[in-house]
Amino acid sequence: MERRRVYGDKISIQTESVQKFYDKRASLVDQKGWGAVSLGDEDSTIADRAYEYDRSVLFPKLGINLNDRVLEIGCGIGRWAKIVLPHCGSYCGVDFSEEMLKVAKKICKDHSEKSSFFHLSALEATEKDLSFYGEPFHCVILSGVCMYINDTELKRIFEQLPALIQPHCTICVKETAALDERLTLNEFYSEALQSTYNAIYRTQDEYTAMFQPLIKVGFSIEDQYFLPDEIGRKHTETNGLCTILKR
Repeated sequence: MERRRVYGDKISIQTESVQKFYDKRASLVDQKGWGAVSLGDEDSTIADRAYEYDRSVLFPKLGINLNDRVLEIGCGIGRWAKIVLPHCGSYCGVDFSEEMLKVAKKICKDHSEKSSFFHLSALEATEKDLSFYGEPFHCVILSGVCMYINDTELKRIFEQLPALIQPHCTICVKETAALDERLTLNEFYSEALQSTYNAIYRTQDEYTAMFQPLIKVGFSIEDQYFLPDEIGRKHTETNGLCTILKR
Protein backbone atom coordinates (compact mmCIF):
# COMPACT_ATOMS: atom_id res chain seq x y z
CA MET A 1 0.00 0.00 0.00
CA GLU A 2 1.40 3.39 -0.98
CA ARG A 3 2.43 5.48 2.01
CA ARG A 4 0.61 8.79 2.44
CA ARG A 5 2.80 10.14 5.26
CA VAL A 6 6.44 9.39 4.55
CA TYR A 7 9.05 10.06 7.23
CA GLY A 8 12.74 10.39 6.47
CA ASP A 9 12.77 8.92 2.96
CA LYS A 10 13.18 11.29 0.04
CA ILE A 11 10.31 10.69 -2.35
CA SER A 12 8.93 12.97 -5.07
CA ILE A 13 5.49 14.55 -5.05
CA GLN A 14 3.21 15.12 -8.04
CA THR A 15 3.53 18.82 -8.81
CA GLU A 16 0.60 18.59 -11.25
CA SER A 17 -1.62 17.67 -8.30
CA VAL A 18 -0.34 20.68 -6.37
CA GLN A 19 -1.12 22.97 -9.29
CA LYS A 20 -4.67 21.65 -9.59
CA PHE A 21 -5.13 22.01 -5.83
CA TYR A 22 -4.19 25.70 -5.89
CA ASP A 23 -6.16 26.46 -9.03
CA LYS A 24 -9.18 25.20 -7.11
CA ARG A 25 -8.30 27.09 -3.91
CA ALA A 26 -8.04 30.36 -5.83
CA SER A 27 -11.76 30.19 -6.59
CA LEU A 28 -12.48 30.42 -2.85
CA VAL A 29 -10.97 33.87 -2.38
CA ASP A 30 -14.09 35.81 -3.32
CA GLN A 31 -16.25 33.50 -1.21
CA LYS A 32 -14.20 33.15 1.97
CA GLY A 33 -11.30 35.58 1.79
CA TRP A 34 -7.64 34.83 1.27
CA GLY A 35 -7.45 32.74 4.44
CA ALA A 36 -9.21 30.00 2.48
CA VAL A 37 -6.18 29.75 0.21
CA SER A 38 -3.66 29.69 3.04
CA LEU A 39 -3.61 25.90 3.30
CA GLY A 40 -7.35 25.90 3.59
CA ASP A 41 -7.56 27.95 6.77
CA GLU A 42 -11.23 28.71 7.12
CA ASP A 43 -10.37 30.84 10.16
CA SER A 44 -9.28 34.02 8.39
CA THR A 45 -7.50 35.27 11.53
CA ILE A 46 -4.73 32.71 10.94
CA ALA A 47 -3.92 34.20 7.54
CA ASP A 48 -4.37 37.71 8.94
CA ARG A 49 -1.84 37.09 11.72
CA ALA A 50 0.65 35.63 9.24
CA TYR A 51 0.19 38.59 6.90
CA GLU A 52 0.67 41.10 9.72
CA TYR A 53 3.84 39.31 10.83
CA ASP A 54 5.25 39.41 7.29
CA ARG A 55 4.35 43.08 6.93
CA SER A 56 5.54 44.38 10.29
CA VAL A 57 8.38 42.02 11.26
CA LEU A 58 9.80 40.16 8.25
CA PHE A 59 9.50 42.81 5.54
CA PRO A 60 11.65 45.42 7.36
CA LYS A 61 14.48 42.86 7.52
CA LEU A 62 14.68 42.87 3.69
CA GLY A 63 15.77 46.50 3.38
CA ILE A 64 13.74 47.12 0.22
CA ASN A 65 13.70 50.71 -1.07
CA LEU A 66 12.02 52.61 -3.90
CA ASN A 67 14.88 51.89 -6.32
CA ASP A 68 14.80 48.13 -5.87
CA ARG A 69 13.51 45.48 -8.25
CA VAL A 70 11.83 42.58 -6.47
CA LEU A 71 11.19 39.08 -7.80
CA GLU A 72 8.78 36.76 -6.02
CA ILE A 73 8.87 33.11 -7.03
CA GLY A 74 5.55 31.49 -6.19
CA CYS A 75 3.62 34.71 -5.65
CA GLY A 76 0.23 33.01 -5.22
CA ILE A 77 -2.64 35.45 -4.82
CA GLY A 78 -0.37 38.41 -4.09
CA ARG A 79 -0.01 38.67 -0.31
CA TRP A 80 3.67 39.62 -0.49
CA ALA A 81 3.07 41.76 -3.56
CA LYS A 82 0.60 43.82 -1.55
CA ILE A 83 3.25 44.36 1.14
CA VAL A 84 6.14 45.10 -1.19
CA LEU A 85 4.65 47.19 -4.00
CA PRO A 86 4.24 50.50 -2.11
CA HIS A 87 7.92 50.39 -1.13
CA CYS A 88 9.83 49.10 -4.18
CA GLY A 89 10.74 50.36 -7.64
CA SER A 90 9.21 47.39 -9.46
CA TYR A 91 7.83 43.99 -8.64
CA CYS A 92 7.64 40.77 -10.67
CA GLY A 93 5.60 37.82 -9.49
CA VAL A 94 5.61 34.35 -11.03
CA ASP A 95 3.38 31.40 -10.21
CA PHE A 96 2.45 28.05 -11.76
CA SER A 97 -1.25 28.59 -11.05
CA GLU A 98 -2.94 30.79 -13.62
CA GLU A 99 -5.98 31.11 -11.36
CA MET A 100 -3.81 32.41 -8.52
CA LEU A 101 -2.29 34.99 -10.83
CA LYS A 102 -5.72 36.28 -11.80
CA VAL A 103 -6.41 37.01 -8.13
CA ALA A 104 -2.96 38.58 -7.64
CA LYS A 105 -3.45 40.97 -10.55
CA LYS A 106 -6.80 42.01 -9.11
CA ILE A 107 -5.35 42.58 -5.64
CA CYS A 108 -2.44 44.62 -7.05
CA LYS A 109 -4.39 46.62 -9.65
CA ASP A 110 -3.55 49.93 -7.94
CA HIS A 111 0.14 49.30 -8.67
CA SER A 112 -0.20 47.92 -12.18
CA GLU A 113 2.31 50.45 -13.56
CA LYS A 114 5.17 48.86 -11.64
CA SER A 115 4.07 45.25 -11.31
CA SER A 116 4.21 42.32 -13.71
CA PHE A 117 3.05 38.73 -13.40
CA PHE A 118 4.07 35.65 -15.35
CA HIS A 119 2.54 32.18 -15.53
CA LEU A 120 5.68 30.12 -14.89
CA SER A 121 6.78 27.37 -12.56
CA ALA A 122 9.60 28.23 -10.15
CA LEU A 123 12.07 26.25 -12.25
CA GLU A 124 10.91 27.90 -15.48
CA ALA A 125 11.28 31.31 -13.86
CA THR A 126 14.94 30.75 -13.03
CA GLU A 127 15.65 29.17 -16.42
CA LYS A 128 14.69 32.41 -18.17
CA ASP A 129 17.48 34.58 -19.52
CA LEU A 130 17.92 37.88 -17.72
CA SER A 131 16.71 39.69 -20.85
CA PHE A 132 13.24 38.25 -20.16
CA TYR A 133 13.00 40.36 -17.00
CA GLY A 134 14.97 43.35 -18.28
CA GLU A 135 17.31 44.03 -15.38
CA PRO A 136 18.65 42.03 -12.43
CA PHE A 137 16.79 41.97 -9.12
CA HIS A 138 17.80 43.43 -5.76
CA CYS A 139 15.57 41.12 -3.71
CA VAL A 140 14.06 37.66 -4.25
CA ILE A 141 11.25 36.22 -2.13
CA LEU A 142 10.21 32.57 -1.94
CA SER A 143 7.41 32.14 0.58
CA GLY A 144 5.47 28.91 0.92
CA VAL A 145 6.63 27.51 -2.40
CA CYS A 146 9.70 25.30 -1.75
CA MET A 147 7.57 22.68 -0.01
CA TYR A 148 5.87 21.98 -3.35
CA ILE A 149 9.10 21.54 -5.31
CA ASN A 150 11.02 18.26 -5.49
CA ASP A 151 14.66 18.18 -4.42
CA THR A 152 16.27 18.03 -7.86
CA GLU A 153 14.28 21.00 -9.14
CA LEU A 154 14.79 23.05 -5.98
CA LYS A 155 18.55 22.56 -6.08
CA ARG A 156 18.53 23.65 -9.73
CA ILE A 157 16.52 26.77 -8.86
CA PHE A 158 19.12 27.91 -6.33
CA GLU A 159 21.90 27.14 -8.81
CA GLN A 160 20.30 29.26 -11.53
CA LEU A 161 19.04 32.15 -9.40
CA PRO A 162 22.36 34.05 -9.23
CA ALA A 163 22.15 34.78 -12.97
CA LEU A 164 19.08 36.95 -12.32
CA ILE A 165 20.24 39.08 -9.40
CA GLN A 166 22.34 42.11 -8.54
CA PRO A 167 25.79 41.78 -6.94
CA HIS A 168 24.20 43.11 -3.75
CA CYS A 169 21.01 41.20 -3.13
CA THR A 170 18.73 39.87 -0.39
CA ILE A 171 16.97 36.52 -0.68
CA CYS A 172 14.15 35.66 1.71
CA VAL A 173 12.95 32.05 2.02
CA LYS A 174 9.97 31.45 4.31
CA GLU A 175 8.83 27.85 4.41
CA THR A 176 6.98 25.32 6.51
CA ALA A 177 9.70 22.98 7.73
CA ALA A 178 9.90 19.76 9.71
CA LEU A 179 11.02 20.20 13.30
CA ASP A 180 12.68 16.80 13.69
CA GLU A 181 12.43 14.52 10.65
CA ARG A 182 11.64 15.15 7.00
CA LEU A 183 7.96 14.52 6.28
CA THR A 184 6.35 14.12 2.86
CA LEU A 185 2.60 14.15 2.37
CA ASN A 186 1.99 11.97 -0.67
CA GLU A 187 -1.56 12.35 -2.01
CA PHE A 188 -2.61 12.62 1.62
CA TYR A 189 -6.30 13.30 2.25
CA SER A 190 -6.70 16.25 4.60
CA GLU A 191 -9.96 16.63 6.50
CA ALA A 192 -9.18 20.30 7.11
CA LEU A 193 -8.71 20.95 3.40
CA GLN A 194 -11.34 18.47 2.23
CA SER A 195 -8.88 17.49 -0.48
CA THR A 196 -5.80 15.42 -1.19
CA TYR A 197 -2.62 17.32 -0.46
CA ASN A 198 1.04 17.00 -1.43
CA ALA A 199 3.97 18.70 0.29
CA ILE A 200 7.57 18.15 1.39
CA TYR A 201 8.49 19.37 4.86
CA ARG A 202 12.28 19.49 4.91
CA THR A 203 14.35 19.99 8.05
CA GLN A 204 16.30 23.15 8.81
CA ASP A 205 19.55 21.33 8.01
CA GLU A 206 18.17 20.22 4.64
CA TYR A 207 17.31 23.80 3.73
CA THR A 208 20.74 25.00 4.78
CA ALA A 209 22.23 22.38 2.46
CA MET A 210 19.94 23.51 -0.35
CA PHE A 211 21.34 27.05 -0.02
CA GLN A 212 24.92 25.95 -0.74
CA PRO A 213 24.84 27.11 -4.41
CA LEU A 214 24.09 30.60 -3.06
CA ILE A 215 26.76 30.39 -0.36
CA LYS A 216 29.30 29.46 -3.04
CA VAL A 217 28.65 32.73 -4.93
CA GLY A 218 29.04 34.96 -1.90
CA PHE A 219 25.77 34.81 0.00
CA SER A 220 25.70 34.28 3.73
CA ILE A 221 22.81 33.37 6.01
CA GLU A 222 22.19 36.58 7.92
CA ASP A 223 19.23 35.27 9.89
CA GLN A 224 17.44 31.93 10.23
CA TYR A 225 14.77 31.14 12.77
CA PHE A 226 11.47 29.40 13.37
CA LEU A 227 8.38 31.56 13.60
CA PRO A 228 6.59 32.13 16.91
CA ASP A 229 4.20 29.23 17.49
CA GLU A 230 1.10 31.42 17.21
CA ILE A 231 2.19 32.49 13.71
CA GLY A 232 3.74 29.47 12.08
CA ARG A 233 3.04 26.32 14.07
CA LYS A 234 -0.20 24.64 13.02
CA HIS A 235 0.94 21.06 13.67
CA THR A 236 3.26 19.42 16.19
CA GLU A 237 5.67 18.21 13.50
CA THR A 238 6.17 21.45 11.55
CA ASN A 239 6.63 25.19 11.90
CA GLY A 240 7.44 28.14 9.66
CA LEU A 241 11.17 28.62 9.03
CA CYS A 242 12.50 32.00 7.87
CA THR A 243 15.90 32.36 6.24
CA ILE A 244 17.40 35.65 5.04
CA LEU A 245 20.48 35.44 2.86
CA LYS A 246 22.47 38.50 1.83
CA ARG A 247 25.36 39.28 -0.47
